[in-house]
Amino acid sequence: MLYLQSDMSSEHKITSISWIINGFAVLHCLTTLFCHAMRISDTMMLTLLTMVMTLLICLRERQSIELSAVFIILVNIIGYAIGAGLQMIFRNALGFSGMLNPAVSTLITTELLGWTLHAFIRRFSRVQVAEADPSYFDASLKWMITAVVVIFILRFFITAAFSTDLFREHDVKDVISDFFDNSIVLILLIALSIFTQYLYRKFLSGWNILLRWLFVGLAFLATSALPALIVELDLPMHFNLPLDPRYFEELMFISLIVNVCINLIVFVVGYIVSARRSMENERNKANMAQFQYIKLKQQINPHFLFNSLNVLDALVCDGRDEDASAYIHRLSGMYRYMLNNDSRTLVRLKDELEYTKMYVEMMKIRFEDGLDVNIDVPDKAMEKYVVPASVQLLVENATKHNAVSSSRPLKIVISSDGRSLTVRNNLNPKFTVVQSTGIGQKYIRQQYLDACGKNIIIEKADNEYVVVLPLIDQTLIPAGNDAKID
Repeated sequence: MLYLQSDMSSEHKITSISWIINGFAVLHCLTTLFCHAMRISDTMMLTLLTMVMTLLICLRERQSIELSAVFIILVNIIGYAIGAGLQMIFRNALGFSGMLNPAVSTLITTELLGWTLHAFIRRFSRVQVAEADPSYFDASLKWMITAVVVIFILRFFITAAFSTDLFREHDVKDVISDFFDNSIVLILLIALSIFTQYLYRKFLSGWNILLRWLFVGLAFLATSALPALIVELDLPMHFNLPLDPRYFEELMFISLIVNVCINLIVFVVGYIVSARRSMENERNKANMAQFQYIKLKQQINPHFLFNSLNVLDALVCDGRDEDASAYIHRLSGMYRYMLNNDSRTLVRLKDELEYTKMYVEMMKIRFEDGLDVNIDVPDKAMEKYVVPASVQLLVENATKHNAVSSSRPLKIVISSDGRSLTVRNNLNPKFTVVQSTGIGQKYIRQQYLDACGKNIIIEKADNEYVVVLPLIDQTLIPAGNDAKID
């Protein structure tokens, strides 16, 4: 039922996105037709519609406000370029002119932008908003105002450039072709964008806001002028002098636009990587908290204490004082192990097996001849590492989910090939089935993934249950892993 609800929710979301994208594509088309019929500019109206569409898609996909603002800017810039390119293709290649040319071009462009943005968010950017944050509204307002201001400045800048005689001497297509033909400048722009954003985050985030904006402005102009100069000089293959000031201005204009897009894309990639790393850290903390909770439950497990005290009471009543004393020592040894390794994520297999032996010896007093545990592990494997309480938990699960009696003994074999540890037991189904939550194995699996990126293997046959735990060599623990080892 849960999966059905999830599928229905996903289908509903796709339907909603479809209505948004298709609806705004039609609105763009109708707006273009209306503005051309009235002989007024459609620039502002189309810009506003594109911003609203992008914002609705981001809100529907629960994107963070920072990414939403960046997407709004990127979609408008890329949309302008695609729309202009489509109109040129329709006019020159297909002879398609008049009012229908811009209308059809903006319809196709809007559909293309909307579905591309939706696909990108679904595939790469699962960074969601934190609406519970009290400062969310203030942050939203600042980012949205910044995005709107940047868009209108760019649209004014582009419109003014094409309405003047900036490209009087050279055709804009030729200038763009010259710029993109030089692959060095694109690599340079990407490298400079990454470097300047790294400097900003690393050293300038605590500066006064005016100084930060001054740095951003100067860095942006410098990183735009350098590629334009490289193309003007025809580097690295040639060195053309003297400079043509008009041609340099045209290249600078193209470089500024490309630089804006590259910086925004670098920001998006950096933001997504950072957010995913943060989410991964939070997930690891949550997994650790869950695992510590499981270990805490083991320490104060009422069922375990109840059975242990009953066994101890029986030994005392039978006058078996030495057995009772040995039982108490094993019980205290188990709790000492739990306490000593409470904060560790990895322990030596030797210590884990000693802990497991204490648990088995206690269980044998309870089950007598019904429990047969055989440990066959070579000495070379004893110095490797496992997750704390993992082996003991597997033995406990075997006794919990199987009948244990002298007539139907439960046989558990713990063995190793030096690379992994295998815990296998025969299946003795109980008459009353104990429901398994799987929590213990789930978090053992997760602890292995977090500590070393390795997984456990679980196999169930008709008459046997097998769990294989990786043995971790200390030298193979990933650098930077914060696992505490004994």
